[in-house]
Amino acid sequence: MRPLGAVLLGAYIDHHGRRAGLLLTLALMAVGTLSIAVVPGYAAIGLAAPLLVVIGRLVQGLSAGVELGGVSVYLSEIATPGRKGFYVAWQSGSQQVSVMFAALLGILLSSTLSDSQLTRWGWRVPLLAGCSLLPVLFFLRRSLEETEAFRTRRHRPSVGMITTSLFANWRLVLLGMLMSTMTTVCFYMVTAYTPTFGTTVLHLAATGNLVVTLCVGGPELCAAAGIGRPFGPRRPPSRTFGLHGGGARDSLPGFIVAGRRSFLRAAPRRRAMAGSNLCHLQRGHGRLSHGNYAG
Repeated sequence: MRPLGAVLLGAYIDHHGRRAGLLLTLALMAVGTLSIAVVPGYAAIGLAAPLLVVIGRLVQGLSAGVELGGVSVYLSEIATPGRKGFYVAWQSGSQQVSVMFAALLGILLSSTLSDSQLTRWGWRVPLLAGCSLLPVLFFLRRSLEETEAFRTRRHRPSVGMITTSLFANWRLVLLGMLMSTMTTVCFYMVTAYTPTFGTTVLHLAATGNLVVTLCVGGPELCAAAGIGRPFGPRRPPSRTFGLHGGGARDSLPGFIVAGRRSFLRAAPRRRAMAGSNLCHLQRGHGRLSHGNYAG
């Protein structure tokens, strides 16, 4: 759904404006998230329950396909001269705020609710908490001004023209996809796979895994702005691609070492120290993440 959203909604943004496009993507994300948060259980509506969840996720994916690009384009067009990379980097940096908020909420829920409560209704709380921010987000986006770069554009491509351009420049599109893939893999390795690794391999408690995720979010938030600052319109983003590659390369040995049987048979104190080192490793990796949104 994300590639489809990038083409369809990207054409909408290019034709109707950045502000209108950002409002549309927010509305789609709101519909998808709220539909999942309030869907009745399987016991109430049967097979329709998982189908509605899948539909909600598809709508979220359609919105997410252009959300990142739309926000990045808007930030780059309002950036002051020589600071485009710094402005756009905050798109990635803001994601870490949500990661930290989600980790805090997860710690609170896992420490106050039982497993059965989390299974029955506790999983809806983070979704509803996100939906509670929608009025503020709609207000902020409605107050945005259209960029001067868009207002002065005379040519506004349609969906067909964008599709034709994609096929005509497939080599450049493929290169961009590969660079974006490196960023995505590094992001989800830290924020999504690390808690899974801690639970299934290291057998850590859920609260401990969420604390690690929380500790990673802060350094990555600072890293986004720190890496984006030097990259102005005259500096290519190829250096940040190397940083992401190094981050992925240096993270893998940490998972391998932590997953050894000798590590798992370690005494509790030694395992706690190793968990602290793993958190430190993730912090080091976080400083190398999310610099690809250079101008």
